[in-house]
Amino acid sequence: MTDHRGVQRALFRMQADAEFAARVLAEDAQAVASTGLSREDLELFHGVEPAALAADPGGRRRTQIAGNAASEFTLTLACAARTPLARDFLDDFLSSTEFHAALRSDGRLPLAFGDYAERRAREAGALALGAVARLELAMAKLRRDARVGAGDGTQLHTGKPGTIRLSARARVVELPAGTLELASLLQAAVDANTPAPDGALSGNAEETVLLVAEPASVHRLGDVRPELLQPPVDELFSRAREPLDRAARAAFARAQGAAPEDLESFLEAYLAEGVLVRGA
Repeated sequence: MTDHRGVQRALFRMQADAEFAARVLAEDAQAVASTGLSREDLELFHGVEPAALAADPGGRRRTQIAGNAASEFTLTLACAARTPLARDFLDDFLSSTEFHAALRSDGRLPLAFGDYAERRAREAGALALGAVARLELAMAKLRRDARVGAGDGTQLHTGKPGTIRLSARARVVELPAGTLELASLLQAAVDANTPAPDGALSGNAEETVLLVAEPASVHRLGDVRPELLQPPVDELFSRAREPLDRAARAAFARAQGAAPEDLESFLEAYLAEGVLVRGA
């Protein structure tokens, strides 16, 4: 029986990546194996004219596919434009291992693009680009996780009674110091349609950023607000990735020279906003 979905996935990959298409048609063992298709299904491609697979006037299809995948990474693209990677950074995504892996597994192309951008930045030693890509990837993941959480109610019931932890709408991410400031400058440049500023991060220190997704329906992705956390709040929220009981919170407060009740009062605003949730 024909694996129709598998054929569609392989065909999409071949249309987006001409080199991959050529390898499949030439029966390259690795390319063929990556499709996961039977010999009978693969025969379907030999009945297709190579010119038909490659038909993409002006590269419009490739541009649209790559642009859609990178639509949540405007700051990453702006940052990449100031590096030696600029010329082929977006187009090369369609030939990347991340792109093909996502299509093989029905993964999400925006998240695959984020992984690709981080890898390319790491390989090029582009610290600023990698930091911005990591920030936008974390935001893209949170948009999707928060949407799921909004539908199944998991953000309301987690951990044992009396515990507090981050909700499905919040994430904490550690980044090179200065990343959030650079992201703000990049956003201003994007909004003003001006060249991106030069970004240089030392990588010798880190900053902790709290990401908060605005309430979203199950039908759309929400916006994400980043907030720079200062010590010792950064440590507290990092710990809140796991449930914190009252005793742990009290011990943390005392270690900072604060009264436990003052910490509980401080946390109330985050609980009211839904950034933190109580166990039920």
